[in-house]
Amino acid sequence: MNAVLTLAAKDLTLLVRDRFGLFWVFVFPLLLAVLFGAMFGGESGRPLQALPVAVADEDASELSRELLARLKTSEALEIKLMDRAAAREAVRLGACAAYIVVPSGFEMQAGLFGNETVVFEAGIDPSRHAEAGLLRGLLLEAVHALLARQLSDRAKLRASVEGAEMGVRFNEAVPQDERKKVEIFLGQLGTFLDEVDPAVFKQGAGTPPARVEEHPVLAAGVAGSPFEITFPSGMVWGLIGCVATFALSLARERTANTLLRLRFAPVGTARVLAGKSLACLAACLVTLCVLAAIGAAFFRVRVENPGALALAFFAAAACFAGLMAGIGTLGRTEQATAGAGWAILMVLAMFGGAMMPLYFMPAWMQAVSNVSPVKWAILAFEGALWRGFSMKELAAPLVGLLLVGAAGFAAGVARLSRERP
Repeated sequence: MNAVLTLAAKDLTLLVRDRFGLFWVFVFPLLLAVLFGAMFGGESGRPLQALPVAVADEDASELSRELLARLKTSEALEIKLMDRAAAREAVRLGACAAYIVVPSGFEMQAGLFGNETVVFEAGIDPSRHAEAGLLRGLLLEAVHALLARQLSDRAKLRASVEGAEMGVRFNEAVPQDERKKVEIFLGQLGTFLDEVDPAVFKQGAGTPPARVEEHPVLAAGVAGSPFEITFPSGMVWGLIGCVATFALSLARERTANTLLRLRFAPVGTARVLAGKSLACLAACLVTLCVLAAIGAAFFRVRVENPGALALAFFAAAACFAGLMAGIGTLGRTEQATAGAGWAILMVLAMFGGAMMPLYFMPAWMQAVSNVSPVKWAILAFEGALWRGFSMKELAAPLVGLLLVGAAGFAAGVARLSRERP
C-alpha cells in the first residue's frame, strides 16, 4: 500500500511542477466555463441575439413608418432599412437572417376600410429557417397592434371615414343614387364616431387580413436538402481531425529524434516543416473531396459552382495545414502537443460556428469570431455550395484563410528554428 501511495504522490508532484499541464487541468476548463456562460447567458440575460432583418419599405407612408417603428421596439429583431434588391442580397450573403418587403399600398390595405389581404414578401436564410415562425409572428402582431391603435384614435377614425366618403363621391363607377346612400351612411358613421368611446373599438379589434409570402433568396431556389446546411461544418471537422493527427505525428517525430536527424541533413527547418505541411494539405484535400462526393451522391448536396468550391477547398486545406505547423511545434512531448492542439482547435471551432450557430452568441463573440479560420472556411464552403457567391464575394474568406495559414506556418518555422538541436 505504501508503494501505491508513493507512486501516486510522485505523479501528483510531477503534475504540480508541470505548469503547462496545470494550465490545461485548471485554467482552461475555467475559461471554457466562462465562455459557455457568456455564450448562453448573453450580455443582457437573453439566450439569443436579436434577429438581423432587412426591411424594404415600398409604401413609404405614415402607417408603414409606424409599423417599422413598432418592429424596432422588439428586442428580438434588429431592423436594417434598405431597398428590396439590397435586402435580398444581404440575406443571400449571410449578413441578415431574413428580409421583409412592406408592399406599396399597405396604408390603404391595412386601413379601417381596407378589404384586401396585405401580403408581405419575406425571404429567409436557409440556415436559419427555425426562426421564420418567430419573424412571422412578430410581424403579424405588429400589424394587429397598429390596427388596434388606429381604432382607438378618434382623429384617425374620422380621417378614414372622410377619405372613404371622398372616394365614393367621385367614383363614377358607382350609380349616383347608390353614392348618395353611401354618403349618408358615412356621414352618420362620422357623427357616431364623434360620440362613441374609441376604447370600445380597441377592445374588439380583430387581426386584419394579412399574410407573409416567403420567396427564395438563392439563385437556385431553396436548399436541396437540410444536409446542404450542415455539410460545411462537417467538412471543417474533417480538417480539424487532419490537423490534430499530423500535429501529433510531428510531436512524435520530435520525441523520437527523427526531426532532429532531418534538421542535421542539408534540408533546413523551413523545408522540413513544409514537407510535413504539404502532406497535411494533401490529406485535407482528400478528406474534403471525399466528404463532398458522399454529400452529393447520398445526401442531395448540390454544388452550384465547382470552380469556386475547388478554390475554397484549396484555401481551407492550406490554412489548416499552416495551423498544423504552428500547433505541432507548441509542445515538446506528444501529450503537451495533443492537449494544446485540441484546446486551440476546439476554441476556434466554438468561435467559428462549427459547434453552434454564430447567431446564438452575444455580439462581442460574433465580432471575435472574425479571427477564427473556421468561420471563413464554413462561409467559403457555403458560398460555393448553395449561397451562390461570385468570385469577388468569395475573395474575402479565401484571402483570410490563406493569411491565417501563412501565419501559422511562419510561427511554426520560427519556433522550431529557435530550439537548440
